[in-house]
Amino acid sequence: MKKTSRLVIKSIRTLEGPNLHTYQPVVAMLVSLGAYSDIPTSKLTSFNKNLLGLLPNLKEHHCTRGQRGGFIQRLLQGTLLGHVIEHVALELQVLSGMNVVYGKTRAAHQDGLYRVVVEYQCAEVAHYALRAAVELVDGLLDKRVMSVAPHIETMERLRARYDLGPSTRAVVEAAKRRGIPVLRLNKGSLVQLGYGARQQRIQGTLTQHTSCIAVDIATDKEMTKALLSQHGIPVPPGGLVTSEQEAVGLLRRLRGTMVVKPCDSNQGKGVSLKVQGSHSLRKAYRVAATYSDRVIVERYIEGRNYRVLVVAGEVIAVSERIPAHVMGDGRSTITELTNKMNEDPRRGLGHEKPLTRLPMDMQTLSVLGSQGLAGDDVLPEGRRAYLRWNANLSTGGIAHDATTDIAPANAQMAVEAARLVDLDVAGVDIIAHDIGQDIRQSNGAVIEVNAAPGIRMHHYPNRGIPRDAGLSIVNYLFATSDNGRIPLVAVTGTNGKTTVSRLLAHMGRNGGKVTGCACSDGVYVDEQCLLLGDASGPRSARMMLENPRVEMAVLETARGGMIRAGLGFDECDVAVVTNLGDDHVGQDGIDNLDALRDVKGLVVEVVRPGGTVVLNADDAMVCSLARRARSRIIYFGLTADNVALRDHMDSGGQAIYCRGDHIFQYTGNQELPLISLASVPCTFAGRYLPNVANVLAALGAAMALGIPPMAMIRTLNEFKPDARCNPGRLEIIEVNGYRLCVDYAHNPPAVAALAQFGRQLCNQGGKCIGVVTAPGDRTNAALRRFGQALAYGFDQLIIKEDTDRRGRQPGETAQIIKAAVRAAKPQLPVEVMLSEQQAIERALEHSKGDDLVVVLYETYDLTMNVLTNLGGKPTHTTCPAPTVAGKASQV
Repeated sequence: MKKTSRLVIKSIRTLEGPNLHTYQPVVAMLVSLGAYSDIPTSKLTSFNKNLLGLLPNLKEHHCTRGQRGGFIQRLLQGTLLGHVIEHVALELQVLSGMNVVYGKTRAAHQDGLYRVVVEYQCAEVAHYALRAAVELVDGLLDKRVMSVAPHIETMERLRARYDLGPSTRAVVEAAKRRGIPVLRLNKGSLVQLGYGARQQRIQGTLTQHTSCIAVDIATDKEMTKALLSQHGIPVPPGGLVTSEQEAVGLLRRLRGTMVVKPCDSNQGKGVSLKVQGSHSLRKAYRVAATYSDRVIVERYIEGRNYRVLVVAGEVIAVSERIPAHVMGDGRSTITELTNKMNEDPRRGLGHEKPLTRLPMDMQTLSVLGSQGLAGDDVLPEGRRAYLRWNANLSTGGIAHDATTDIAPANAQMAVEAARLVDLDVAGVDIIAHDIGQDIRQSNGAVIEVNAAPGIRMHHYPNRGIPRDAGLSIVNYLFATSDNGRIPLVAVTGTNGKTTVSRLLAHMGRNGGKVTGCACSDGVYVDEQCLLLGDASGPRSARMMLENPRVEMAVLETARGGMIRAGLGFDECDVAVVTNLGDDHVGQDGIDNLDALRDVKGLVVEVVRPGGTVVLNADDAMVCSLARRARSRIIYFGLTADNVALRDHMDSGGQAIYCRGDHIFQYTGNQELPLISLASVPCTFAGRYLPNVANVLAALGAAMALGIPPMAMIRTLNEFKPDARCNPGRLEIIEVNGYRLCVDYAHNPPAVAALAQFGRQLCNQGGKCIGVVTAPGDRTNAALRRFGQALAYGFDQLIIKEDTDRRGRQPGETAQIIKAAVRAAKPQLPVEVMLSEQQAIERALEHSKGDDLVVVLYETYDLTMNVLTNLGGKPTHTTCPAPTVAGKASQV
């Protein structure tokens, strides 16, 4: 595609799940309009006229006016080019056969940049449509002559290659109507219905219960015939041949009109019908032999061609299939009639639409020749000319519904045929003069049993009642009460997400569920690590939901993934919002905490009706998300005296909170004690308030999920601040007599709370020494705020840098932080050592027995390796009793 001269595409992304724009899948493009960023269309000479000449159907677009012609009103009054690109991209998709309507355009946070978002049915088509839209608008600005046709042709090819076929789509849409989640597993038709251990996989109409052996039998037409014949089901007489001579010999024995077909092809490929005489037979054999070295020659059975769909031992639908043909009008040639029929918008390439385009090729000419016709013949009015003898929809055939016409004996026979081949979903092909009469008594026959039968003929008959075959397949896979979902918890917020996720996963395991957890340090199924690294985005979420072992999923859901790719799930049972604080402000269009709240609020919005939102009553910003919930709310708070929490309980709501040194559950207007904080080691007997809040959040989610109280209590007893339960989160260790705390605090609120508690862990007169840094992708202002928090929290600082500097120069992040520390506390000892190992060594040189060294790590395993190299394997210790009283601030 030609590069544009005025408009520049910066990026295009697919957002598969609910996102900040809409709950449906979209493709988002960032485009620079350059000098045209603030010029409305009303001031662009001839642009509007040329645009409507190129795409006249834009007149039908509603836009924000909510009525037909709304976009034209905006266009004439003056709208910006980003908005025009949006509507052009939508119209291009529609012209290529896509059913899409949603679009949105907003200015980005840089001058001249706009974010254009459009709904998609096939992501590859939408990507191309956006690029083509930019090219077309750019060409119109340049007053070049532009054409839509080449783009539509390309998009139709992309659709045929990448979009779901009609059979798969019918099953997928039926699943969605039943509330069953859908995940597409590849670029083809492999689809997962349901999540985790409740999933069922399909590919077309193949299911995960379809036997490979059954498919092999069905694919071998001769084996299928033999199997059916042995069990009394009538089949055409014939045999298997491997040469022309054998074929001719079989013709002489059978006599009459023959069918010649490959033994193991599909969709009518290589099939010749109504073959008479040895010359025609030899020719038909050669055609079939191009598809298989084994060829079936059998007697042609006169009658109508029926397809009987059998699902799980039940006849679901019956269609009479009629071969591709045209009807004469006394004026047009057969070729002209064929072209006119192909203008029907229901006809497309292959299986992309309800009907397939009629063929006009050498085989068509051969079929016409057998009827004494040619393509340039004018067909008399009312005469039918067949273009194919086989009745497959894939070669242009049509279907009439005959579900109510089938005789019980024939229905029973079709079910038995499917059962003999051992197919759970089968297409049984029957030739009969009348499907309403027992074929045993009317010279009919079963000619094939097909695995992976196409079902579009049943959904889109030319005549008769459409049959929802896709829904029948879904109902076979999922009981009426089964929506294919597993308990799913999404945990978001600024701090505490990973600890809450780990706690919940531990509770799930203790509650008897195989629990998957995707969090900032990896993907886990029970205690097995499947992937190390930050796994708080949509890809990791999908990894959990695709795993067939997982009976409950806990998904840490971070800001970055939501902005860049949307959510990895369609809805959740429980959403937890831990807190909202100063982190990532100034990144990705988040200019303030209100904007951050709006991003995190997406998780609240996608909680299913009947689900639960767990909110921090001590955080006013989090409490404000309650208005976005469409489900019940459980509040948690450090004390029962919190106004929001008390009002909630007074109105009959549920809550988790502390009173004295105990945790209480409030439900059904009753206060129930759960556990003493002294029995919860990760809270350090209740002294580390951020972890007290994390425990309360996890308990609120566990309540919502119905996890047994004993499983919750057992978890809180077991869950320690160590490498096994909560690695890298307030992990207190000793190395060669030195005391260290390893943590991932990376924003001002987290650092303030950590440093304050760190001072409590120092013995009388001891110092709290920080080996610290912050991610380089934070803004300069954010790094300065981070530096100020460090200055007021620690007694001494050694500033290091992450290996991944995230676009900054070596030493740049450290110097910004150091300058902020100096500005806040000029007298504070601070130095820069970029290497983590050297920084830790320097801190230990300054450390004494009463001190505590706090290490903020980039990669947990690498930091622990450094500590190991400095003195052997770390020995985990319990928290010493503090000698200096202090009150921790909540994160």
